[in-house]
Amino acid sequence: MPMTSGATGAVQLWATLAVEPGDRNHCRAAVGTVSLWYRHDMALTLRTDEELEHALTTLAEQEGLSRQEIIRRAVLERYERAGHRARVDDSAQRMVDRWGDVLERLGSV
Repeated sequence: MPMTSGATGAVQLWATLAVEPGDRNHCRAAVGTVSLWYRHDMALTLRTDEELEHALTTLAEQEGLSRQEIIRRAVLERYERAGHRARVDDSAQRMVDRWGDVLERLGSV
């Protein structure tokens, strides 16, 4: 089911679900426990403590960015790092599988 933003996207979304625009109760069954209405272009409430507030404010001021952009970049950076870590682990395992016997012999010398 394509998700697009803007008024046209909303009409396409409601047409795909075969419900009337504004009748958000019916789209819940189409997705499961979370309504489609909440899945795209919606605000997020983030609970912060003093430490996070200070860090966000400081970074935003230093980098000339909004607090939202600081959080966005941090999440995307972590996501990229997690993917990189998985690729490194997979590559290392392939090398151990391929060269493990050689590494054992070299380690025993």
